[in-house]
Amino acid sequence: MPKTRFTESKRPRPDQTAVAAIPLPPTGQVDWFDTDHPGFALRLSYGGARTWVHYYRLDGKLRRRRLGLWPTMDLPGAIKAYTADRDLLEQGGDPAGEIERRKADAIAERAAARTYRQAVEEYHRRYQVGEKGNVSADAVRYDLLKAGGLRIDADGNETVVAPAWVNRRVDSITALEIGGLVGGIRDAGHKYAANLLFAHLRHFFKWCSQPDVGYVKTSPATGLTRPFAKPEARTRFYLAEEVAALWRAAGRLGIYEGAFLRVMLLTGKRKNALAAMRRDEIASDGWWRPASAKGEGKKLHMPIPLPKPARQILRDLPPFGENPFVFAGRIKGQHLDPGTPLQKKVQEASGVGDFYWHACRDTIATHMKDLRVPGNAARRFLDHAQTRDAHERSYTHDELIMVTEDAAETWGRWVKLVASRRIWAAVSAYLDAGSLPDNDTRREERRARKREFVKLIQVGGTAWTRYIRDIVRGRW
Repeated sequence: MPKTRFTESKRPRPDQTAVAAIPLPPTGQVDWFDTDHPGFALRLSYGGARTWVHYYRLDGKLRRRRLGLWPTMDLPGAIKAYTADRDLLEQGGDPAGEIERRKADAIAERAAARTYRQAVEEYHRRYQVGEKGNVSADAVRYDLLKAGGLRIDADGNETVVAPAWVNRRVDSITALEIGGLVGGIRDAGHKYAANLLFAHLRHFFKWCSQPDVGYVKTSPATGLTRPFAKPEARTRFYLAEEVAALWRAAGRLGIYEGAFLRVMLLTGKRKNALAAMRRDEIASDGWWRPASAKGEGKKLHMPIPLPKPARQILRDLPPFGENPFVFAGRIKGQHLDPGTPLQKKVQEASGVGDFYWHACRDTIATHMKDLRVPGNAARRFLDHAQTRDAHERSYTHDELIMVTEDAAETWGRWVKLVASRRIWAAVSAYLDAGSLPDNDTRREERRARKREFVKLIQVGGTAWTRYIRDIVRGRW
């Protein structure tokens, strides 16, 4: 490494212009040493960087420490930093080690100033909402606070229960405590909930360990594995009778809870995205356009057309004061929480003991196939990433929008049909052709009736109404 000692004409002065006038090397780097300050130099790089550095020996080894970058640090500031280093060396210290120690102390000081609850609130504000704009941000915040032992009732009253992390320093929470918490949830039979909470905690503590956050030095969740290692694939979908039971159960829930369940059956939206629906996101053309519509893997949060029954439910649903959310929650200004308590209420009211929200999506996907809804229209309606196979390659964007609207209306007619126990019983008997002997003739008749049913449910209008009325009255 070429090194040049300053002469009086070349020594950098407090005048920044003089430092800027020092020529850069044609290649590599060169150090200009100040003869008045041993080991103090200005390092110049061919790319234009000018850096103040300090060379010193410790335990017989030559070391170099970067003091600062010119012009952010001027000459007096660099000499001040150099002098502090020399004073520390005379006391037997290591300037580089002292810097690391100060950084660690700063992290500890920041962590000491943050409780678990404060860190969660900042994570929610800065990352979940500010950086990512996640529609599930409020649900994640709720789960993390609940994990820390905070319970909030409908009146906003707070209760702290074990394990009481909320008022502890965030850096005092250990891997053993995290593992014990999620393991206990798993052992209580809530395997998927345990995995979900573990994912929230792992991401939260990883954020806390980032250099620009510094609440913990390293994440206590590092090295932990999810509590339920091999979850089974959940492919549950509801039969027509179960859809009818769920529809009727909505009438036995609260006004916003019941409306949420029925709109979920009609749209299949992800539960947190639907819970966060705002009134100003529902357009006059019948489309729901979430404000946070953006692509993130397969979770697109795309606008969708609302089936006619869903539009009717939302029109009849009264606003709760100034709450901007369609499905108002118990906490003032917040939306409904679609978590485990509501899921259990639906199970008890409907008699569908294994009900869970995501199965509504599988239900729509399954029955739309039976209704001959084009695959891309079903995927678009369910917020899934689009593919173009040989049968659907010719769709333009506008055509896909139109077939998606048709798919929404077809699904809305089917749900309303099965929701009426008496009418669906008549239609089912007609489609089954039970009055005919069980032979090839009956099978052909069933196929013909199914084709007619599918054609008319997609068309809708007077033809569909007359068709159902004739079946119910036995005119076939």
